[in-house]
Amino acid sequence: MNKIRRQLSVESLLWAMSLFCAFIGAFLLVAPHHFQTGPYQALLPFWLAWGALALASGVGLLAVAVVRPRPWVRLGVHAMAGVTLLALAVSFGMVKALTGMFTYTILGLGMLLSGLLPRDSPEHAPRGDLFALLISLAATVSGALVFLLPDLFRNPFYGPFRSYFQVIALALLLTAPLLAWAQLAPTFDDRRLRILHVLTGLTYFSFGAVISIPSRVWTGVVLYCGGGLLVAFLPAIRRRLTALDTSALRTRLALALAIATSLALISATAVTSGLGWVVAAEAPRAAALEGIRHGRDLAFALLLLVIPLAALIGIVAARRIARPLDQLADAVDALSAGDLAAPVATGAGITEVARLSAAFQEMRDRLSERTRESERLAAELRARAEALAETDRRKDEFLAMLAHELRNPLGAIANASYLLEQLGTDHPRKARAVEIIRRQIQHLVVMVDDLLDVSRITRGKVELRREPLDLAEVVRHSVETARPLAEAKEQRLSLELAPEPLPMRGDATRLEQVLSNLLRNAVKFTESGGNIDVSARPDGGDAVVRVKDDGIGMAPDLLPRIFDLFAQGEQALDRSGAGLGIGLTLVRSLVEMHGGTVEARSEGPGKGSELEVRLPLEPAAALSLVPPH
Repeated sequence: MNKIRRQLSVESLLWAMSLFCAFIGAFLLVAPHHFQTGPYQALLPFWLAWGALALASGVGLLAVAVVRPRPWVRLGVHAMAGVTLLALAVSFGMVKALTGMFTYTILGLGMLLSGLLPRDSPEHAPRGDLFALLISLAATVSGALVFLLPDLFRNPFYGPFRSYFQVIALALLLTAPLLAWAQLAPTFDDRRLRILHVLTGLTYFSFGAVISIPSRVWTGVVLYCGGGLLVAFLPAIRRRLTALDTSALRTRLALALAIATSLALISATAVTSGLGWVVAAEAPRAAALEGIRHGRDLAFALLLLVIPLAALIGIVAARRIARPLDQLADAVDALSAGDLAAPVATGAGITEVARLSAAFQEMRDRLSERTRESERLAAELRARAEALAETDRRKDEFLAMLAHELRNPLGAIANASYLLEQLGTDHPRKARAVEIIRRQIQHLVVMVDDLLDVSRITRGKVELRREPLDLAEVVRHSVETARPLAEAKEQRLSLELAPEPLPMRGDATRLEQVLSNLLRNAVKFTESGGNIDVSARPDGGDAVVRVKDDGIGMAPDLLPRIFDLFAQGEQALDRSGAGLGIGLTLVRSLVEMHGGTVEARSEGPGKGSELEVRLPLEPAAALSLVPPH
């Protein structure tokens, strides 16, 4: 059922039944004398109410087709139209006009059910058509009745062309079922579908021509002949309906003018028929009513002329209003595309449109001015960004060059101090000088190495040599290397390791560099006699290494940027032992290259610091541990 709902379009049914109901309702209200024949006998006592219902149904369906109201309103309009058609079916059934009875029953039930079907959308255009399906079913039933039960159609009511009924009925039976099946067959060939539409539609038109026209059954004339032509050309008409913008101003204004004009004329004509005037005259009834009937026929002809004229006036007026709005919409599209010079409509003498155009023009001028200012600022920002990038590049080059240039004299000084030491220390001051030179050379070598590493990391030149290792042994080795520095300042350096190994995959040399930087910092910023505690323990799937001291600590504003390049706390003017501020930057970079994190903590100046390194572990069984070098 859901598949059928998605496969059938209801748009053509809406338009066709709206025109049918509106036409028949207006015709009955304006010229009721044309409905004195047999099939309408049951409706004659209620002709005014039924005509108003038919007209309201037609206008309501037109509004549903154009306005797309809420679902409950749509269901109510569909139900009203269904009741209108079913009332016709009852009236035809009471005089045993079976083709009309079954046709209006099928259409009435179809209208009731179509209120539950989804409306077409530009994204979803069903291939099948509900109107074509209902007409095909009605044509199939009518053809079967005429062909199988010909005796039911020998009544003179059916006109002088009864001899053609069998041929037309056979043609309907050959084409209409195929057309009905094609509406539900998604793979049906388009060319054959168009041919079936033409054959079925023209045959249905012929059916109405030989049955309804001679007997002047006007609902049949409109339904069979009009519906047949609509079915014949339905594929082309559906393309037009799909392209129709029902929300456009010209569409709605044309519809509103046509409805307002026609309703006014219909109401005026219908009211005059119910004033209750009595005219006494000695003349035949037919002759007495001839003038009235002629006037009503003339009024209906005038109505048929006024409706398209009103629609045309609505279209012209709407175009006059919509043209500057379209131009304004084009200007908005151009503005969205970046064209600020597109012309804007002046409003064509329409005050509201002129105000809208003036407001848009002012907005566009302001936007243009702001855009120019934004482009100027953006150009300045780009120039500054490029200058900063160039400065950063030159800084990296300078660091690399500085590190390489410092290495050369450091090597010469180191060699000279070594030679001095080898020549003997026969004077205490000479020995002291040699010791100072060697210690400072070692300090400079460390700084230059750090400087080189930062430069390489910045340029992406550092690659880790990963291998299985025990992080606990790396920590132990690093502590033993740093212990002489702590002992020189009479500091207590303690180490606490987990009893089990800390297996991971990493670069042992780089990890020792990380820990050496942390330990040197701890020794450097802790007073003589202070304490430095080092621990390494597993924590979930990570190894956590902590270096804690009771030294000078860090200010709260320094903690968020302590790992930034060249970041340092306040130093004395002589900067004794301050360094370059690159050690912790190097620590963070190397730790992150190993997939870990590093964090600094301090309760404030004078309250010591704690650096925590967290590195991912791997199962020991998957690694063949290599001792640190």
